[in-house]
Amino acid sequence: MLTTCPECRTTFRLSHAQLEARRGLVRCGYCRAVFNAYDTLLPEFEAGVPGSLGHTAAADDGAPAARPDWDIPPPAMPRYVREEKKPARRDEPPEPLETDAPGDTDAFVLRLSDRVGAAPGKGAAEEAEPARPEPAAGTDDILLSDLPSRARIEPPPGPARHYLRVALAALLVVTLLAQVAYFLRGPLVAWRPELRPAMESACRALGCHIPLAADAGAIRIESSSLETDPEQPNRATLRVSFSNRSEVAQQWPYLVLKLTDWQGGAIAQRAFAPADYLRKDQSILNGVAAMSEHEFSLLLNLGGLSASGYEVVAKYP
Repeated sequence: MLTTCPECRTTFRLSHAQLEARRGLVRCGYCRAVFNAYDTLLPEFEAGVPGSLGHTAAADDGAPAARPDWDIPPPAMPRYVREEKKPARRDEPPEPLETDAPGDTDAFVLRLSDRVGAAPGKGAAEEAEPARPEPAAGTDDILLSDLPSRARIEPPPGPARHYLRVALAALLVVTLLAQVAYFLRGPLVAWRPELRPAMESACRALGCHIPLAADAGAIRIESSSLETDPEQPNRATLRVSFSNRSEVAQQWPYLVLKLTDWQGGAIAQRAFAPADYLRKDQSILNGVAAMSEHEFSLLLNLGGLSASGYEVVAKYP
């Protein structure tokens, strides 16, 4: 396919692969101008032999012409070359243009006049201008390989978009911290008691409560006693005193009573929830205050069990 540079009117022969490489954008090898080859495509044509040579296509089919007694010099540039014949031998053959189609006999860079589309018979005296010397360059110079791509010519994001991204990132971080504080509000208050007022205010707005710490190692049994009623051997009174040794409030523990025989084996066991031993004036939600001690009494029905000993421990479920 032939195309013409709109700047210097130089004609190139390009292959289909070269046109499709950059969607028709090519660079002129002579003036270095960039243009769309699809807009300046030329129809393929085969120029006839100049009339000054005295040969026509019709004359070749008839009787052989008389051989002149002088030597006709070869034309400066052949109009056409048949594939089955070798081209005329010349002293200085024109330098072929490097293309992707080897063996293409029309691979010349021509300087065409404005009469490219004229009939062959009208321009017997008109000859094509000599081929312009093309700079030594491969097909990489023809293809528009150094134009910036669409991704590189897009404008950078403005400051408004940058600030929006920063605001969204900050909002996500705050949301994540709020979720962590909500689900870990109990351990956070136990770790930092000074956060309790702020956490309680937030929980009142959200309709939640702050769970107290539940550290069994912080609850210590100070004293205990199990006394039976002489008049009613099946009835007994359990008195327990325990304290909170930590600096934060703890949940009310479960009191586990275990009755043992004379060998120390367990014969019965029962766990008492906070609602079983707390007085009416005490609230479960307040918990065991930090560094405080409490004493409780429980009435038991042994149900005919004969125990030689007992054990009381404080546990959390």
